[in-house]
Amino acid sequence: MLHWIPQSASHAHILVSVFPLVGLIFLLGFYVTSLITKNEGLQRSCLTLFFLLGLVAIPTYLSGDGALDAAMRDPKFSQDLMDDHFGWGLAGLSVLAATALVALIELLRSSRAGRLSENALHLVLGLGLITLLLMAVTGELGWETHHHELDLPTDRTTQIWSHVHIILNHFPTVGFVFTLVLYVTGLITNNTVMKRAGLVAFVICAILGVPTFVTGNASMWAVTERPVQGITKAVINAHRDFAIYTLFGLAFALRFPGAVGGAVLFILALALSTLLDPAVGVLHGAQSLLYIVIAVLIWRRQAWGYGAGVTVAALWNGANLFATGFIAGGLESLWVLLRTGHLSRPALLLVLIGAFGHFLMIAGCLVGFLGTRSEARSWGKFFLGAVLVFLVLAAISPLRHHPIALPLDIPVSRDVVH
Repeated sequence: MLHWIPQSASHAHILVSVFPLVGLIFLLGFYVTSLITKNEGLQRSCLTLFFLLGLVAIPTYLSGDGALDAAMRDPKFSQDLMDDHFGWGLAGLSVLAATALVALIELLRSSRAGRLSENALHLVLGLGLITLLLMAVTGELGWETHHHELDLPTDRTTQIWSHVHIILNHFPTVGFVFTLVLYVTGLITNNTVMKRAGLVAFVICAILGVPTFVTGNASMWAVTERPVQGITKAVINAHRDFAIYTLFGLAFALRFPGAVGGAVLFILALALSTLLDPAVGVLHGAQSLLYIVIAVLIWRRQAWGYGAGVTVAALWNGANLFATGFIAGGLESLWVLLRTGHLSRPALLLVLIGAFGHFLMIAGCLVGFLGTRSEARSWGKFFLGAVLVFLVLAAISPLRHHPIALPLDIPVSRDVVH
């Protein structure tokens, strides 16, 4: 397990190197927003963060240089890969330092002139985009260098999920740090654009938390399928538990948008699957009406809607995770698509969209309901909404009967969850 106090140069490099890449992505998002809205307060805040990010390039380089010396003495590291990582990293950090220098000069110049220069602002944007491209290549090479669990042999769970999880997990963390800094700045300065941009970024972090958690669970199978020295199930379980706590913490940023957005995603998946198989049109039409009613109730902050939303989402995801194998089949289909470029069962990918929407609904509904004032919170209505939606699902279940097999039906032999 990594700790916040670095134990070596390699450890320190892993901790700080994510900021010049993932942090830059969020910072560029805020910066582009400031240019579009012409909000000088947000522009100055972003320029300050560009300068601070440039300072982070110093420990990133020093720790990376120390880690390189250690790696050169280890035969398991590829010399060519290390050279490529160092070269791309040096180029990226150099451009980042130039970006920081231009941002600092413009901040000092504008403090005397009284206004920011459009040319300087555009130059910072251009340098930032070049830095992002260089750091993306550097990051990919670095992850392949440090994360040797990607090379572990597996029989049932592909290591692509470990790879995706390594990339995704930095966004809800580093992105949250940058968002929190700018949001607090917006509160202090009473900058409406900065506060609204912060709220949007909080929602983005919360949404990214869902695929991060899902790919993390898939990675757990990949790294524990065979006993590996140094990787224990106890540590992985602790990592998972804290991820759950973080996921529900991020869900506070979702609340109503997350729950309603999850319902909309599922309705979209229903509509697209109807195009693939018109035979499910009646069933999916009835389900869409149900989700529209639930979304309206959630938007109106009704306890009935929260209870119905949690129940319908938990039932659907639970059934397709543990009974039908649809979600497992969808993950398998996605992996085949990424590996071969061939998509034989497109309906299975729609299952993943539906599952993602339902995870959003569960988190958003629970946080929305628990976050209401005590006098407005009604557990009786919450559970009654759960019972009612269960009865509605039972009533429309006969509509699932079709003369031909649905494209979502997966033979047991293809179910990767046993």
